[in-house]
Amino acid sequence: MTNLILDFSTVSREIRGVVARRRELLIFLGSLFAAMSLFLQKSLDGELPDSFRGLQRHIFAFHSVLVLVPCILLALRISKLHAGLTINGVFYSRMEQSLGIAAHPWRAARLNMFGVSAAMVYLVELLAAGEAAVLALALGYAWPVALGAALVVALASRLMFLKFHREAGQFALQAVEGSTIEPFTAEEMEEHWAESRSDANHDLIALNGFAGLMLFSTLENISGLARISVTDAELSATAVQAYGPLLYGGLLVLTYVFVLMMYLRLALAIAKFSLQLDPTDRPYRPWKLTDTLLGYAIVVFFFIVAVQVCAVPWFAERSRVPWIISGVAGVAALLAYPLALSAAERSHRRMKEQGSV
Repeated sequence: MTNLILDFSTVSREIRGVVARRRELLIFLGSLFAAMSLFLQKSLDGELPDSFRGLQRHIFAFHSVLVLVPCILLALRISKLHAGLTINGVFYSRMEQSLGIAAHPWRAARLNMFGVSAAMVYLVELLAAGEAAVLALALGYAWPVALGAALVVALASRLMFLKFHREAGQFALQAVEGSTIEPFTAEEMEEHWAESRSDANHDLIALNGFAGLMLFSTLENISGLARISVTDAELSATAVQAYGPLLYGGLLVLTYVFVLMMYLRLALAIAKFSLQLDPTDRPYRPWKLTDTLLGYAIVVFFFIVAVQVCAVPWFAERSRVPWIISGVAGVAALLAYPLALSAAERSHRRMKEQGSV
């Protein structure tokens, strides 16, 4: 391998470019789910023109393909973007070392299973696996086959993600050995921190929008299940009305689990960038009324609603139970915020005492 020349402005631009594209993919995913859900609901209501009656008889299979294929491609795109982020993260870590900052490229090459990219892949895998199962059922296969199809899709997507990450980490670590670093200043580094913090805040806003879009689309779908007028689709209206709310509720809860993971990870990144820009700042105060906390409260509220929607069909005869379950889940999600910040603060103090920051 030829000697690598690292330029800070190029690496910084690449990192921020990947983050921006990843954010746009999240917005696209939410738009895809909302649009396809609306199309399915209109189809089940019998609102397609007569020329589409043949399609209407296979509407579940058609809808599954419309969502499954883009989700698989999205999972691959996110995996490739994550690989690029891993490579440039290793380069960035190596450049930090040149300024005397305690950084370790091998740490940047490790996979964070609770990172934003990983959570996005989990989310897309969930949607793709669900659509694969529905497609198998629509084609006349039994539940075990449908579950097997879902597992195959999810496993294949996960293996590709891990493969891309491993290859990217190995390439980057080999590339930085004996690399040459173009001179850059601490001011350029500070500018990167400030812009990265701004990117993370934009990601939080995108997560709020995505969370709201998923909730309102799902509630619209559930409310429309009682109006199904199509009687010749592959899946019976009775089965859809019986199991549809359960599946939608479970999907919504798992979606918000991943959204909460991403939000917490971004909140910690914002706190870290704030400390790097101003060592006297105190970003780990969990109950200080900040924009980040208010945005997290929005996601927690949506999560409470999702748990309520999921629990109601299971406890139709015990109306108080869903309220109790959603309340407990909401408290747990709310407490995750101060716990994550406190853990990050303790880690920062420990590293500071050891001279690692």
